[in-house]
Amino acid sequence: MKKAANNIPSYTLLISGIALLYFLWVGVQIYFTIDVPLFGAIHEIITIPFILFTIGSFLYSLYRIFFNTNNKKAFIIIGLLNLASIAWLAAMTLSF
Repeated sequence: MKKAANNIPSYTLLISGIALLYFLWVGVQIYFTIDVPLFGAIHEIITIPFILFTIGSFLYSLYRIFFNTNNKKAFIIIGLLNLASIAWLAAMTLSF
């Protein structure tokens, strides 16, 4: 039977990808001034947890890369996805 810790990269990778797509969508909405009333309320609720998850997952993947040898390749991919999300958030903050 597999340990639960071995399944961490699969759902973390999925959520990291969803977070990156969400941040890209927010950037597209802001850049093209797309006004979707339903998403306005959802952005207020979802954005902060996505940002906290992205930063926390990035730090956790750095920890797993440098201090643990299991699933190193998966955590490198997760770290790069989260780094892309953080870079996109920084670019949106500085340019918009």
